[in-house]
Amino acid sequence: MRRQHLVLLAIATVIAASAVRAGAPPATALVVVLVPGYPILMLFMTRSMTASTPTAIT
Repeated sequence: MRRQHLVLLAIATVIAASAVRAGAPPATALVVVLVPGYPILMLFMTRSMTASTPTAIT
């Protein structure tokens, strides 16, 4: 994972924790964390896939 992605996720987590502490509903904090987290999870999933070329059936 790139360092930039970790920084963005850390910032989102801090914002979410601050929002909950200030009285925002936990669902709002969940959205704040998941929105930047989804692309990071997609990066993990696509990197773990192996590239295979389909074979022609003759």
